[in-house]
Amino acid sequence: MELEDTIKLFDKNGDLIRIKDKVSTEYEIAENLIKYEPRPVIFERVSGYKTKVVGNIFASRENIASIIGVKKEEILFKLMKAMENPIPTKLVKNAKCQEVIEKDVDLNSIPILKHFKKDAGKYITAGFVIAKDKENGKVRRNASVHRLLVKNKDELLIRIVPRHLYEILQNHKERNENPKVAICIGAEPACLIAASMQVPREIFEMEIASSLLNRELEMTKCKTIDLEVPANSNYVLEGEILLDKKEKEGPFIDITGTYDIIREEHVVKINAITHRKEPIYQALLPGFSEHQLLMGLPQEPKIYRALQSAEINVQRINLTRGGCNWFHAIISIKKKKENEGKNAIMAAFTGHPSLKKVTVVDDDIDVFNMEEVEWAEATRLDPLRGIIKYEAAGSTLDKIGKGNKWGIDATLPLEILNDEEKFQTFVRVKKK
Repeated sequence: MELEDTIKLFDKNGDLIRIKDKVSTEYEIAENLIKYEPRPVIFERVSGYKTKVVGNIFASRENIASIIGVKKEEILFKLMKAMENPIPTKLVKNAKCQEVIEKDVDLNSIPILKHFKKDAGKYITAGFVIAKDKENGKVRRNASVHRLLVKNKDELLIRIVPRHLYEILQNHKERNENPKVAICIGAEPACLIAASMQVPREIFEMEIASSLLNRELEMTKCKTIDLEVPANSNYVLEGEILLDKKEKEGPFIDITGTYDIIREEHVVKINAITHRKEPIYQALLPGFSEHQLLMGLPQEPKIYRALQSAEINVQRINLTRGGCNWFHAIISIKKKKENEGKNAIMAAFTGHPSLKKVTVVDDDIDVFNMEEVEWAEATRLDPLRGIIKYEAAGSTLDKIGKGNKWGIDATLPLEILNDEEKFQTFVRVKKK
């Protein structure tokens, strides 16, 4: 499903907000995205541009479920299946993303947003970067999401954390070669979901996108560099990371909704822009639901597999909104052993080391209903036995705890779970 098809789907379902008044890329579009979150919003008249802007595409689990064709509770299993069963992509010659080719590059021709007043400038936030490298004679391709600050008409600054693109960059430094990159904006939404995943380096994320789409994702060769990109992208920026040029990047809102620090980051030189005849620019609001869900949801399959490896009968996982879809997890299990709740807590930290708090509940509790979870804590938790905490390394995003962790085992003792009469005294009466 292309971005345009996704917009039509949300429109048909009555979820799409259409803004027909003229709006500015500076703050005003971001303000409206916040106002209408989680509903997708399309801005039909953008000051100074003919291009429409769309945002909030991934702003709720319900939105994401619609995009990949499952129920909200099934997202985890769909992502897990796609990660473990990638499907090869398909190369095509005629591509919508190359209907217009611009070698006289001007990034100011694209309605890139400035989101908040303290931001360093305009940031591309819903783009993903494709790069490749050779390792032991094999070509390794990578797609990953990075924030990109507009510096001038043909240069961006890219924030790269130590993962696969960072490794590719280091390998190119050893050869003294600028790595070629293609930045894709407004591709099939499944592509951005896939590019947000952290998978083994031998897996190309666009093959996960193929699996999410249940078909071979169409790719096409770039016009000026030796890379392939999703053929149905709205924009593709072709360029290279300059090894010998760094500048200050930031401030920028991080997943926590707070400002990240300023760092020296590499410059990306853009040598060509290709796009559709009537492109739509996809925006993503940093520090809000879209940002958090795209980062967090791909961690849930990793937590699930870690729990399975610990022989825990896991039912549901919810990386919570209040925990930035990153720090806090609620997990329901079918308990078989007395200390399994605590074992589940430890296994979850193994699956997603950035977790700060894990709450484990019985399988009759809805992990997506925060009132039910709090009720379980109030009625089934013995604080002296059910709360654990310890020092550990964790996410650098945790500015106060430095990775230290705690868990809540709000599961009932086995003697109660295995005795129906006793168990019924702990079951909440619900409205019919």
